[in-house]
Amino acid sequence: MHDPRPDVSEFNPPEGFIEARQKLAARIRGSDDQPGLVESALLGKWLDTDPDFKALLERYLAAYQAWISAEPGVACWVDVSLITSLESDRRTISRVPDAVMLSPMHPIRLAWQALAQEVLLKAEEGSNPCPAVSVLDPDCVPDLLTLSLRSPSGVEQVDFLSVENGTDYWSVL
Repeated sequence: MHDPRPDVSEFNPPEGFIEARQKLAARIRGSDDQPGLVESALLGKWLDTDPDFKALLERYLAAYQAWISAEPGVACWVDVSLITSLESDRRTISRVPDAVMLSPMHPIRLAWQALAQEVLLKAEEGSNPCPAVSVLDPDCVPDLLTLSLRSPSGVEQVDFLSVENGTDYWSVL
C-alpha cells in the first residue's frame, strides 16, 4: 500500500502562510466566552470593519495562491480530508478516494465565506435588498479540486467536483 499524499517533509508553505493561518484561527477561536467555531465567527463584519483582519485574510489567500502555483501537487492537499472505501479484499483502503472534504479553514473557502457575509451584511445594514442571495451557494466553492494522488507507478491527477451537502462551511467534492 502506498499513501497517495505527499510526504510530510514536502509540505513547505510559503512565508506568511502558517503565521496568517494561526492568527486567523486565533481570531476565530476568540475568547473563552465565544464558541470558537468558524460557523459563529463574524467574518463579514470583521472584513468590513477591521482592516487588520482584511489584510490577514488577503495575506493567507495570497500565500496559498503562491503555493498552489509553485507546488500544485503538494498545496492541493491543504485542509483536505479523504473519504475512502475498502478494496474488494475488504482489508485495504482504496487508493483513490470516494470523496474529499475541505475544512472551513481552507483558504478559498474562508475567503469566500468572509466576502459573501460582508456583501450580505452591507445589504442588510443598508436596507438594500440583495436579489442575488438566492444564488449564493457555498456548496460549490471551490467547484473543482484536482488532487495529485501518488502511487508506486507515479502521480495521477484526479478531479473532484463539488456536491451539495448539509453545511455551508465544509465542502464535499
